[in-house]
Amino acid sequence: MREPLDVLLIESHPGVGDASARVLAEAGHRVHRCHDAGDPSWVCVGLTDPSACPLEGHVDVAVLARAPGSTGPTPHEDGVRCAIRSRVPIVEVGLGARETDPVDGYAPWVTLHSHEAALDAACHAAVTLGNQRIVDAVLERVVPLVAEAGLPPERTHATISSHWPGLTLTVTIPGPADRRLEQAIGVRAYDALRLHTDGYSTVDVNVDVENPDRLLV
Repeated sequence: MREPLDVLLIESHPGVGDASARVLAEAGHRVHRCHDAGDPSWVCVGLTDPSACPLEGHVDVAVLARAPGSTGPTPHEDGVRCAIRSRVPIVEVGLGARETDPVDGYAPWVTLHSHEAALDAACHAAVTLGNQRIVDAVLERVVPLVAEAGLPPERTHATISSHWPGLTLTVTIPGPADRRLEQAIGVRAYDALRLHTDGYSTVDVNVDVENPDRLLV
């Protein structure tokens, strides 16, 4: 069974996301909202109580539920902007092929489009894609070091394991490698991570070497 996610549910109109909320809850996910269920006002929970904003804690993915016939973002979708600024991947549900809709102002930031029946899988996929952006940022920093050391850079890869409030990044490089190279890679990887892991209390970086006969000097 896959790990449950913390999902921020954002609705274009009150009640539009109720079906999505049920699907997510049945899949074991924890659903958070920008607006209290049934509240017709545009005021988000964080405006009256900043500590109540879900993004003050941990959110793995945001789900934007839009009503059929919506002609663009509504005031109730204000949480999308917050999710974008917090680098949270976004899944849009409810309108089919919205990626071709010119009035969808948030289209450039939507990670995936989904229907409710596939929402569980789409949320996990969006998290994976979001992590890949972090991995790409790390590899951009560390691959030049690997190449300078005379090792094949194409065999360098990285993986992320996240268990809130901790995150672990493992960078695997082709060996052999000395301690200085491993430490330099760790420093650059951590530097890249800092832009993406503000909310985590612990961030660990491991450097593994493919060759078990690596040099330890």
